[in-house]
Amino acid sequence: MRLGRVFLAVVVAALCAGCSQATRQFPLTRTTATTSTVAPSTTTVTAPVYGIRSFTIDGVTVSGTTWLTIGLSPTTVPVALQVTGGALAEVCPAGLDGGLLDSSWPASSGFRGCLRLSPTGAGTLPPAPVATHVAFAVKTVSATAPPGPLAVTVTYSAADSFVEVVPPTTTTNPLVTASYTPSSTTTVAVATPVHGIALAPGYFVNVTQGGPPLTQAVHCDFPTVLTLCLGGIAPGQPVQAQLVGHGGPVVLNLAWK
Repeated sequence: MRLGRVFLAVVVAALCAGCSQATRQFPLTRTTATTSTVAPSTTTVTAPVYGIRSFTIDGVTVSGTTWLTIGLSPTTVPVALQVTGGALAEVCPAGLDGGLLDSSWPASSGFRGCLRLSPTGAGTLPPAPVATHVAFAVKTVSATAPPGPLAVTVTYSAADSFVEVVPPTTTTNPLVTASYTPSSTTTVAVATPVHGIALAPGYFVNVTQGGPPLTQAVHCDFPTVLTLCLGGIAPGQPVQAQLVGHGGPVVLNLAWK
């Protein structure tokens, strides 16, 4: 499991009021942790529990060979999925970089291969034995069916604020939208390369809540490794974070309470 995308330290610069829409997102730097073997400790650290929450990803086109990857940090409660679209779908363990060959799921979870969703698009992921950052991929069952659009709703018990969305790598002009309802007054939504730490060239993220894009950079009002957030969020009201652009493989990084 790659842990490089998990432990992020993000420094967000203040946004220029005169910036164009194509640059209306967070400039940032971050550091990544290296993977190492740590001896067992007698100290137990309990991650803040964020409670049951849901979010929806739509605007994606998948096939049997191109998939949508979603990363999150669930507690040991199973994760519920609802996929809507025209084709029978399945969900597979994935790496945090969006690949299918480097699973982020602990072997003891039993999630070692693709699971077919019901004909209605409903499914449940096996619980992870410990709260950790994991990712799964959603694709169609048929490898020969033409690509088609789908939307994925995830309902889960969150151990922390981490969520990432990796659109299909063959998408040349993604218009992916994440919809969620924060209880916080701040949120983060930023696009980075899959294996990079800067802003993803060719992409921007518009974050809205029933009005113009939000641009105010403020300190986050929830526990997170991220340094600054977008402010002006009305708690309890839906937020849409839309990734727009084209370029190399990209990750939409999200955080909220």
